[in-house]
Order: sequence, then structure tokens, then C-alpha cells
Amino acid sequence: MLTHEEFAYQAQQTPDAVAVVYEDMQLTYREIDRRSNRVMHYLKMKQVGPEIHVGICVERSPELIIGLLGIFKAGGAYIPIDPLYPRERSSFLIEDAQISVIVTQKSLFETFATYPVQTIGVDMLEISASQEISQQILFKSVLSQNLAYIIYTSGSTGRPKGVQIDHGSLAALIDAQTQLYTIQPGERVLQFASISFDASVYEIFSTLANGATLVLAKQNELLPGPALVKLLREQVITIATLPPSVLAVLPDEELPALKTITSAGEACSAQIVSRWSPGRTFFNAYGPTEATVCATAAQCTDGTCQPPIGKAIAHKEVYVLDPDLHPVAPGESGEIYIGGEGLARGYLHQPNITAERFVPHPFTDQPGSRLYRTGDLARLLLDGSLEFLGRLDYQVKIRGFRIEPGEVEVALERHPLITQAVVLAQESPSVGVRLVAYTVINQQPGPGVDELRSFIRTWVPEYMVPALFVPMNAFPLTPNGKVDRQALPEPDQARPDLDEAFVAPRNVDEQYLADIWASVLGLESIGIHDNFFALGGHSLSAMQIIARVREIFHVDLPFSTLFATPTVVETMMAIHALQSVAQPLTVCPIQPAPRDGYLPLAFAQEQVWLIHQLAPDNRAYMASSHIKIEGDFDMSLLKRSIDELVVRHEILRTAFPTVDQLPVQIIHEPQPQDLNVIDLEPFPEPEREAEIQRLIREASSAPFDIERLPLMRWTLLKLSAQDHILILVEHHFVHDGWSSNMLLAELSEIYTALLEGRPVSLPALPIQFADFAYWQHQWIESAEAAKQRTYWVHKLASGSELLRLPIDRPRPALPDFQGSTIRIHLSAQRYEALTALSRQQGVTPFMTLFAAFLTLLYRYTGQEDLCVGSSMANRRWHEMERVAGMVVNTIVLRGNVSATT
Repeated sequence: MLTHEEFAYQAQQTPDAVAVVYEDMQLTYREIDRRSNRVMHYLKMKQVGPEIHVGICVERSPELIIGLLGIFKAGGAYIPIDPLYPRERSSFLIEDAQISVIVTQKSLFETFATYPVQTIGVDMLEISASQEISQQILFKSVLSQNLAYIIYTSGSTGRPKGVQIDHGSLAALIDAQTQLYTIQPGERVLQFASISFDASVYEIFSTLANGATLVLAKQNELLPGPALVKLLREQVITIATLPPSVLAVLPDEELPALKTITSAGEACSAQIVSRWSPGRTFFNAYGPTEATVCATAAQCTDGTCQPPIGKAIAHKEVYVLDPDLHPVAPGESGEIYIGGEGLARGYLHQPNITAERFVPHPFTDQPGSRLYRTGDLARLLLDGSLEFLGRLDYQVKIRGFRIEPGEVEVALERHPLITQAVVLAQESPSVGVRLVAYTVINQQPGPGVDELRSFIRTWVPEYMVPALFVPMNAFPLTPNGKVDRQALPEPDQARPDLDEAFVAPRNVDEQYLADIWASVLGLESIGIHDNFFALGGHSLSAMQIIARVREIFHVDLPFSTLFATPTVVETMMAIHALQSVAQPLTVCPIQPAPRDGYLPLAFAQEQVWLIHQLAPDNRAYMASSHIKIEGDFDMSLLKRSIDELVVRHEILRTAFPTVDQLPVQIIHEPQPQDLNVIDLEPFPEPEREAEIQRLIREASSAPFDIERLPLMRWTLLKLSAQDHILILVEHHFVHDGWSSNMLLAELSEIYTALLEGRPVSLPALPIQFADFAYWQHQWIESAEAAKQRTYWVHKLASGSELLRLPIDRPRPALPDFQGSTIRIHLSAQRYEALTALSRQQGVTPFMTLFAAFLTLLYRYTGQEDLCVGSSMANRRWHEMERVAGMVVNTIVLRGNVSATT
């Protein structure tokens, strides 16, 4: 069935089920069906049928959903026109798509008064009961090959591209999403994406095709931060798709109903997975608009490495190909090509670009089969899944929006004083990825930043407005006469040349707030009348401002207030108003600890120290990791890089002696580190691998003395002039899993910077591990800690007894911590069955395996009440993301198992 047919079927099966929720309004499937039939009726009277393009410009509301379904039922194809679009962009869409009918609402009628189009007010329609009944079978004339919608994406020539998707492709997507997310009646799905963004397609139609409830909200309720968390909690959202940049800034709050999260729209980080996957199903999804929204997805539970984008979803084919269209081998990278059901027809009125991007399928004999050439780079992993590596061209994604900088360049060059423009996406340590516009001005004085920002807003949506503008006399050129983008200067940290004159802070509070803004925006100075958004601020950087205001001024500054008062002086007035009426918040930030005495151990270290006293020679808390280094290699630079790493992280030069029968931390001055180099070149190839494994075991076997340095050892195995293996062995006192991965990544950056003769590009560390340990001992006396103690006392009351495993020898009086690891290979079929079971139950594979482990323990012991320790990263604080050390926290997972469970 096509999408609107599936909806109509649901309306027949469960007419009284809630289809759409908006604020205090709830509309049933029967109501949505009846009202969308009215839209269909009026569209039919205006000769709308298959292959007719219908614009839809409706604010977020039930009327938006009613209008979309009405267009589908009439056989038309919808083209979204965001009510916030500038007039020039709306005009282009109407002209390019040859729109003659627009579904809108009464409040927006004036918007289209001067256009040669007919308008239908979806909130103004009336129809007789007899006419309603006659509508039920009219939309049966729509076929799978008929056009469903056209969504415009950014175009490299400055002209947006209209991507045409037919009903068969949409139906295939809905089927795949239904399988992937197990959407069913009772689910409450958030509609987050803009109607002009293709993620809205599956949010809306996957929900309504499966009898679930779609939750709509006003734009200010969807702003990333407390407002969105409040919406998720109060509306009991169970399924949500959000960009990683949004997930990154959402406050830490319990959302027990939210069982499925999909990260989509831009590259997802390991930190996002680590934070949001525990206790729920977490997907990392990928797909261009040209492949009907989604092409691959991966269920992620491991937050220690870069999450993959997974394998092809149902009905899709995905290939990673080299420039000659040959499949790459596992471990190699290439361009992503997509085939199967769901490819777009092509780009509206742009046959040349269509032919360039949609190429003949080289791996099938089926006539007319095509692959879509994405321009995205990926690495093929051993299990067949993909790791996303970025764009092959200049196209970028910022906060989930795909942007062709060329389109922004063309818009800027329409300004009479701009001769040439180049727009780049640049990474800023403080604000993340941002658009920077470089302009060549044809006369002086040139246009100011405010003028340029106002001008560009008349041509492109808000998300395509550059954050910074850099005027230049001329662009650097390559020998071929093209703009040398690599030679363009980095934007400095000076305040932009705003139309508003600079006025310095007048008091301490304004200075504090200006310093917060400067830190977040990466600028040297802020005037009290400077507009936050004119300085390059956006919703995500606004969340950083709000978080720091909470720390400094102890008030919760609403998101809407910052938008309404976007200058330092206005925001400070709002903060003072809040302070006068609100009870101050109690915050306990992690700050540098006093270094005038002995420093305490962190709580996790205290536990390990106690075990170390019982068995000083045990190796249970030693860990090793190793990386393979291929290509030309400078050993002296590696040694310098290790020394730099030890300078950067105090924990790597910290010992843990006992003073007055208590363990303490003593941080030593940096010293050159030993690098043990072992040459394996003389070993024959068959024997070399065995020797490598032996040396790795040997390097990991010698115990450390925790009271003395070093507590880490570096060993380099030389296999040949082009192949080396670097082994790092650490005591758990100075590392955890998060730290090990981070340290090796930082070592790589330091080595590369030294090799290239450039400054090391690593963020400064505002705190060190010793500061975290000191903070823990302060925090444990806080009200929050008391609340957590109460929780755990209740949770573990009348805890389970000692585990009664049927062992073949007496249990020793003291544990000796001797153990082993057995690795078992799961077949692809068994792995797929495991993940399928997890999806079916709405849990993560960890939870499934944990349940199996509890069941095994129950079968062995007969004990029903079981407690198992499990480690969590414990990196809930922004300032701890780059801190090395034993931050990990072991929590108790308590489960009850019985024969009937």
C-alpha cells in the first residue's frame, strides 16, 4: 500500500486512536482522515491529480499534517515552503516547481497574494457529509510511480536542486523504518524536523502508517535545551530523531519513556552514543535526500569509538567504490553509492546534474537500474558496516542542515559592493563548525557585517547565513588561477566590524557576562550592545551561554529570554530580574583544587587501592592497548610526542604513596619518558606474529609499584622500516577505557603537528584529574549526593546474598584476582538475531546480553535476586571530556530472575 492508503487503513482499524497531538489538542485518526478528505476534495476541484505540484506553507500544527495527507489523496506531489523563508526563495520554489496551487492557512494568505497561484486555507474548509463519503476511493488512482514530493536541497551552482521522490520510494522507506524501529500503536513520536528537511518525511508518515501518535510542538518548544527536554518528558515521547548537535547540548535529565533515539543529519560522536545509548535503543542513521531520507543505520551501544553508520536498511543497496567504480576491500575507504528501491527520479529541470549524480548500476543486468553517487566518503569495516569520513567536495552539514557553500557565495555576490565571495565551513574550538564568508569588496568603505547579514537573509534560509565575514582585497590563487581555499586566512578573534559602536562593560557583572560570550564565540572582546547573533551565535552556542550563566549567576536563563535580549546589557537585566525573584541554584562546579597539601584519591581509585593492599602483585588492574603505525616514521618525534602528552596530563606523572596510612596523590614534574624499542625485522615472517603476541603479553605482565613512577610503559616494536606497533601499558590508577582511546588520539595529533611543523591543535585543559578527585570529596557532602545515597540505600536494601556458584574447589578466604578471557566469535546470523531480538523488545544488545547473563547465573545458582557490577564512563561534565584518569564509575545492576521470567 502507498503511504496515504496505509493511513486510511489505520483510520478504519483504529478510528478513535490519537493520531496527532499539538499542545492541549488531540486529533484522532478519524478526524485527521475526515479533514484531509476535505483538502482532497478542494484540490480535486482545482484539477490537482498525479504529477501536479502543490505547494504547502503551513506552520507547525495539525493542519500541516492534514494538508500533506490531502495532497497525497488528491494524487498531487507536495513542495514544502517554510513560512520563514525569505520572499526570494519562496518565489524561486514557486517558479521552478511551476506551482499553481498552494495549501496554506488563513494567517498566511497575504504571503501569496501577489503570486499567480490559487490558495486553499486548510483551516477554512467546509464540506457536506455526502461529499465526504464520496472521497474514500478517489485517491486509489495514485500509482507507486507517481510523484510524492519534491524537497529542495542546496545547489553548488547557486541554484537549489529539487529532488523528486515517488510514492513507491516513500512506501519502501516506511516499510524499512517500520522494521527498524518497530513502530506500533502506542508509540509517541516527536515531529522535530522542519517540513523542508527530509527527516520530517519519515517522522510523519512512518508514525501515521503504523497507528502511532505524532507529537507536534511550536518551534520555541523544540529549541535544544531545557525546553526540548521538558517537551520530551511531558509529552512522554518514546521515539525521537535528533541531530547530534542537539543531543550534545540537551541537559542531563531522566527520560524513562524515551526508548528509541536516532541520531541523523550529521556525524555522530562516540560521546553522544556513550551519553544517550544506555538504557535505550540508539541508532546512528545516514542517508541523502536523493535516496529517500535514509540509506543505512547502525544500532550503537559502544561509546568508546567512532560510531559507524551501519549497513543498508531494507530495500536499499549500499556500496563503497573507488574512482573506477570497483568495490573497496574491508578497511579501505571510497565513495558511497546507493541503489535499490528509493532512489529519486532526479533533479527537477536539471538533467545534466541528474546524469552526473545518478549513474548506471555496474553490478546488475536489470535495465534502467541506477546508483546514486553521494559524494560522501566512507570506510568499509570488517563486518560490512560503514564508517562515515566526510564529504568529497565542499558540501557541508552544519547542525543537521546540508549546505552547498556555492549557493551562499552566489547570494553574496548579488550584493553590489561584493566582487567575489568564498564560503567555507571551519571548525572552531568554542562554537564547532561554522560558515565563514570571505569577500572581495569593490569599493571602500565596504558593507558592514550587519548589512551583509541582513542582505544574505533575503536570499537564503537562516541556517545558511555565515557566522563570520572576512573582507579581503584579493583572494590567493593557485597556479591554475583558481581560488586557493587552503591559503585563505583563519578568522581572527577580533570583534567583527559591527554597525553598533563598541561599548566596554561598565561593571563586574557585565564583564563576567561579556567574558562568557567571548569564550563561547571565540572572540577577544564583546561590547555590551553587541548582538549575540550578529557575532555568529546560534541556538547551540546559546545553550553554552545558558549553562555558564547558571554556573556563574546561579539562575536558569530561559532560552527565549536570550533570544529576546541578545545583548550583554539586556541579558544582564534579565539575569538580575531572575535573581530578585528566584531562589538561587546550588551548583558545585569542578574547579582547580588547592595544591598546598596532599591530594586525595578519586573514589574509584580508593577501591582499587584497597584491592592493591590485599594483593600487591596482582595484575587485574593493568591494561594495555596498541596501535599499528604504517609508513614513514620518525622515532625521535614519537618520543617528543610522548613527553608532550605527559606534560599535558598530570595524571601520567602522578604516584600514589601512603601517608599516615592513607593513600594520596603526588604530582611530579615532567621527565623524559622511556621508550623501549624492540627490532623484530630479523624474525622470519611466520615467527614474527607469535613474537609480537608474546611481547604484548610480556609488556602487560610486569606489575607496577603504585607509590612510584612510572605507572605507564611505552614499547615500540619495529617490524620493518615502514611498519611499527606501539604498545601502551598502564595501571588502572591513571587510566580508564575512555582515557586510553583519547590519549592515543592526542598522541597522534601531537606527532602529526610536530611532523608538519605546526602548533598542536588540542583544546586547553581547564582542570586535571586531581581537581576531579578533590571535587568528588567536596561533592559527597552536598544535597545532591545525599539524594543519591538515599536512592541507592533504597535500591540495594535487603541485597542479594553471596553468589553461590557450583565451583569445583573451596572459595579462598581472600580473592587472588586471577582470571582469563575467552573470545567467542558470533556468526553474522546469530548477531543479527541478537540485534533483532533487542529491537523487538525495545532494548539495547547490552540489556539483552545482561538478561542472558542473569539467566545463566540463576540456572547455575538458583538465586533469583542478583546484583552485578557494570562500569559507566562517568563523563557527565563538559570539562571532563579531555581529562585522563580513572573517572569510570562502577554501578550496581540489580535484577530479579525466576523460573517463570
